[in-house]
Amino acid sequence: MYEGFEEGFIELAPNVNLEIGEGGKIIGIEILKASRLFREEGIEALEFIKSKA
Repeated sequence: MYEGFEEGFIELAPNVNLEIGEGGKIIGIEILKASRLFREEGIEALEFIKSKA
């Protein structure tokens, strides 16, 4: 991943976003409501995120 300012994002799943910087480079991963997501969905959520990486 790279450093920089977020210019946009790509939603991978509800509450899971890739933050996109200059030149379309991935600068971060945002997981909203992470504790709820992992508590409710557990391993399925982790496998989904891994499959999109």
